[in-house]
Parts: sequence; C-alpha cells; structure tokens
Amino acid sequence: MATPTLEKTTALPASFGAEALGAVAASDPDWLKQLRAEALVRAEATAFPTLNDEAWRRTNPSRFRLDPFTLPRPGASATPQAAMAAVAAAGLPELREALLVTVDGALAHHDAQAGLAEAGVIFTDFATAARSHGEALRKDLFHGASMDTLDRWSALNAAFTTSGAYIRVPKNIVVEQPLVVLHHLQGTDCAAFLHTVIHVEAGASVTVLEVTSGTDQATGLVHSAVDVIAGAGSNVRYLRMQELGVKTLHLSRERLYAHRDSQVDWSWGALGSAMAKSDMEANLLGEGIHAMISGFYHGEGTQHLDHHTFQNHEKGNTISDLLYKGSLTGRARSVYMGLIKIHKEAQRSDAYQANRNLLLSSTARTDSIPSLEIEANDVRCTHGATMGQIDEEQLFYLRARGITRAEAVRLIVEGFYEPVFDRIGSETLRSHARTRLERRVKV
Repeated sequence: MATPTLEKTTALPASFGAEALGAVAASDPDWLKQLRAEALVRAEATAFPTLNDEAWRRTNPSRFRLDPFTLPRPGASATPQAAMAAVAAAGLPELREALLVTVDGALAHHDAQAGLAEAGVIFTDFATAARSHGEALRKDLFHGASMDTLDRWSALNAAFTTSGAYIRVPKNIVVEQPLVVLHHLQGTDCAAFLHTVIHVEAGASVTVLEVTSGTDQATGLVHSAVDVIAGAGSNVRYLRMQELGVKTLHLSRERLYAHRDSQVDWSWGALGSAMAKSDMEANLLGEGIHAMISGFYHGEGTQHLDHHTFQNHEKGNTISDLLYKGSLTGRARSVYMGLIKIHKEAQRSDAYQANRNLLLSSTARTDSIPSLEIEANDVRCTHGATMGQIDEEQLFYLRARGITRAEAVRLIVEGFYEPVFDRIGSETLRSHARTRLERRVKV
C-alpha cells in the first residue's frame, strides 16, 4: 500500500464549492447565508490535517477524504417510515418529552409534549431554528466564536450543515423527561454535516440523549458539531451515542461551555463506524463548576476509534472528573489523548483524568496518552492510563463456580464498564447506555 502523503493540501472537491453552498443555503435567512460564505472562505484558506500534526499521528487523516462523497440529496430518504425504523433500531427510551429524527441530513420526524412550548423550551431542527430563532441561534453557534478560529473540518461543517438540532431551555425551567435526538445515515457515498446546539439557561435543568446511527450498508462520512452551553447554576445531563455502520467514517467536534456553579454530566459512547475521531473540549469558565465526563467504547474487527479530550480550567474552585473505558477485540485499535490545562487564575482547581482499556484479543491495540499543563500552584490534578487483558485468576474463580468461559468473560467485561455507568446521572440514560453496549459486545 502506498505511503500517504504528508503534504498539506488546500483544494476542495468541486462538489463542495460555491455552487454546492448556494444549493444548501437556498432557503436560509440572510445571516446564515453570510455565515456559510465566511465559513467556506475559511475552509478554502486552511488545510486538511496530516500525519505531521500531533493530534493525527496515530490516526491516518488520509482516510477522511471528501472527494469520494457528495452532499446528501435534500429529503430524498427522510420519510416518516425511515424515521420510525431508525427509532426502533436505536432502541430509544419510550419515556421522553420530545423526539427529533433526521435521516441522511434532513428532518424526518419531530414531536414534542405540549408542555414544552408552553414553558418556552425550544426543541427543533437546525433549519427551522435558523428561520424562527435566528438571533438566539446565531449567538449560540460555536459560542459566538469567529469563523477564523475554526479548523478546516469545523469550517466545512459551518458551511454545509444540512441538519441538526437546537435546544434552548429558559431560565429556571426543569424538563423532567429526556429530550431525544436521532441522526440516522442510510444512504451511500454522502457526506452529512450535522450541528447540535444546546443552551441551558441559568438555573434550568435538562436531560438530553443524542444518537448518531446508521445501517451497515450505508457508506459515507458524518461530521458532527456540538455546542453545549450550561448557564449559571444549571444542571445538564447529556449522553451522546455513536452507532454508525461499519462502512461509515465519523468526525466530531464537541464543546462544552460551562458557566458559574453549573453541574454538567457529559457521557459519550462510541460503538460504531469504520473509523472515528472525536475532539471533546470542556471549558470551565466560572467558579463552582462540577463537570463529570464519562466515556465508553468498544471496537471489533478492524475498527479504529480515536478520542481526544481537553479539560480547560479557566477559573478556580472548579472540578472536572473524566473517566474513559474501552474494550477491543479482533484487530481493532483505539487512541486516547487527553489534556488537563489549569490556567494561572484557576487556583483550587480539582481535575482527574483516567483512561482504562481491556484487550480481548492478542491483535487488538490501544494507545493512551494522558497529560497535564498546570500554571497554578494550589491545585489537585491526577491522571493515568491502564491497558491489559482479562485476569486469568478472575476467570478461574468464576469457572470454578460452574460458569462457562464465555459467560465468565461477559461478566468480567460488564463489570469493567460498570464504574462508567454508575457515573451517569440519569437512570434513563444509564439504562440506555448499558443496554446498547451489552448488545454490541460479543465475547
């Protein structure tokens, strides 16, 4: 196989140029058309990452190419029947306040309890939000960051977002049951750009489940952008599940912007795709924040799962607690890179970062690189990583009690993940995460 080039390239395929942008933006309000145009200029002026970039040294960026793909045809497969089939396959919880489903980057289903609108909660798709809540959405996108700050993939997302979700919970409103968003890919050779924005205002509380799924016949690339804004004193419980098909590539840019005294429970599960790379950044912007960040992943066959996390303590008296656990079988590979940064003004910060890996075959591989960057002197920070195979003594103990080897392995794997599930602050989300992982893991 030829060695991939290390040269940076700037040319975009013709199918992702000005003509394609015009088609995507045809029904957009003027402000969004302008933002898309600025984002495309940014994308054209920057380069795709290469193996020379530290964050990409262990995940070949040449696998994430645009030229084999085109943007999805608007609404071609986004039918109610496709939406309901995707909902059934994803095993979504029945107890929920609202449900939004996109198929191949277009809205396919939307329903919500009447009480949500009466309480002033916004729960809608990206395109509707741009038209009906444009001023609020514009301020919340990328937390108001300029297009000039985006990397190339994020700029492409800003330019070509075809769908996503906008959730805004007003001040002091408590949403009892989860809000559920499902993005499903079933087409072939398409690149879907999705953007979800969640803004929970001061004192409000919400639980959100967001799933990105796909069929094993689907081929393409999905880029997901997520902005979660936790207002002062808010309580946010958020679970993201990636269950794409075995022929699909996935990239994600996820950002948390937590403000004073907010409590955030952010969980992430990666179970699908051929190759996936996620970039999760938790920004602690005020004192009194407690951010619990949990992740679980399972790879099999030749899957490649790459996770990068950044716990960014800009203010003191803050807590971030991260635990990622993964299991691998076959020739699967995982990469974890994590950074805790404590700024000079962030005295009395408390940060924890751990990555644990369980290798279920002799050909599986994992790379784990936790790190610290501390500029303050009154802090408590710990980090670590482990990797290993199943303990034969544990297997012997279980088998001595009449349990088959396969069942013993399954019990050990389930027990390995239980500390992650125990951290998820919603019973509905915890049950969903556990069920989807058990369905996926075959030992």
